[in-house]
Amino acid sequence: RRVHGTLSECLFFFAMKALRQTFRVATSRCWQCSTHDHDCATGLRLPHIAKRHYFDPNTPHENYVHLLENNRKWAHQAKVEDPSFFQMLAAGQAPPFFYIGCSDSRLSLFQMLGAVPGDLFVHRNIANQCLPSDLGLLAGLAYAVEVLQVQHVLVCGHYGCGGVAAAVAPPAGTSHLVTNWVNGIQSTFHAHREELLALPEKERLNRLSEHNVVRQVQNLCHSAVLRNAFREGRRPQLHGWVMNIETGLIKELPLPLEKWKAAGLVPEDYVVPRFDAAETQ
Repeated sequence: RRVHGTLSECLFFFAMKALRQTFRVATSRCWQCSTHDHDCATGLRLPHIAKRHYFDPNTPHENYVHLLENNRKWAHQAKVEDPSFFQMLAAGQAPPFFYIGCSDSRLSLFQMLGAVPGDLFVHRNIANQCLPSDLGLLAGLAYAVEVLQVQHVLVCGHYGCGGVAAAVAPPAGTSHLVTNWVNGIQSTFHAHREELLALPEKERLNRLSEHNVVRQVQNLCHSAVLRNAFREGRRPQLHGWVMNIETGLIKELPLPLEKWKAAGLVPEDYVVPRFDAAETQ
């Protein structure tokens, strides 16, 4: 029975790998312009896509209809390219990543990461908070770590985050629900007050966004889900990211792992290899 289970897991793994490769091939031709020089699904040519996908705020119904039309065209093209595509997609998921990010509409995951369906298990909220009182987040984390057994947990913030700005100086008319939600960021601001106040306003908020990400990764380490995983010998790798919307690039933030080890938040043997941009050049 164990051999059969292992064989099934292997077959499923290779099926998902083939699915991701098939999806990349299937979407290499744009259903709108019928060219192969860019990839609309993964957004490798963002300026070209942006010119074709603006929505007119004065035509709300047409915008809604356009979304569904896009879906039908995409589904038709994917099926033309590979008739078994959706059957393979429906077979199950085995994502290597659990992504926790901000709800900001400018952060399009599949475009900015070149990912395809099945790569990312996702949870998003305002200012990418990982609060111990957020049962939705904790349920997602538990399912990702315990059931899907993801290899990586990513917390991604971004510069120019409205939630971070609202925590420092809420604009007039900001809902109390929003200010309540980002209240913890005020504590992060005061913890780094001297450093932050020495910076100009834009840089100050961007730096606070970085500190906020690291704080949320630390919050995850306090969760029973990760404590149990570490105790059982599992080592999902934790990462803190911040997206620069002005450049489209993600910055990997250093995590104070040694400090967290001393505090008992992560195991003594816990290691997270850092990204080296030179390796991809």
